[in-house]
Amino acid sequence: MEKLTLEQLAPYLPYGLKMFTPVWVRNITELTTFNFDLVTSFYNTRAILRPMSDLTKQIDQLGFTPLIELLRLLESNHFSKDKVLVSCCKDFTPKVIDCFSKTYSEKHTEHIVKQLISTSNMGDLIYSFGYSEHFNRFQKRDETREITLGTGHQLHLFQKLYEWHFDVFGLIEQGLAISIHDAKEVTP
Repeated sequence: MEKLTLEQLAPYLPYGLKMFTPVWVRNITELTTFNFDLVTSFYNTRAILRPMSDLTKQIDQLGFTPLIELLRLLESNHFSKDKVLVSCCKDFTPKVIDCFSKTYSEKHTEHIVKQLISTSNMGDLIYSFGYSEHFNRFQKRDETREITLGTGHQLHLFQKLYEWHFDVFGLIEQGLAISIHDAKEVTP
């Protein structure tokens, strides 16, 4: 069995990463030589993470649906360094039409939220925002005109996924992490 690496663990540490073994569950917020060895050398030590399929589900502990919240943060210019722009858009709420996951093949799933945008000159438009597990990126689309649009702030969006403990690296599938849903059932 493969072992967890520093590259796989590090992005989660600022937000506290729970580690699971059959004997204990610990919250790790930094890596010292001691706890890195502890985490990576014990048999069956796994990170506790959220499956990517939770992106389109209401999560009670967070109080929102993650993909809709990412869209809201992106569209409200939350990640902008322009304070005026941030303050004028801070109350933005997307008009969500649908939020779903679509599987194209075993290794290609996209998580999508569609929103309605009303304009004075072009009428109602439908835009989508989503995350592709296959391409490991976020993207926006103008569904009305069938045009793929660029999506800025990819790093900021991924940092939110780490903060919310999403399994960005596919560690659950590799057996290096356990789903937060399964951890509730087997916590020592």
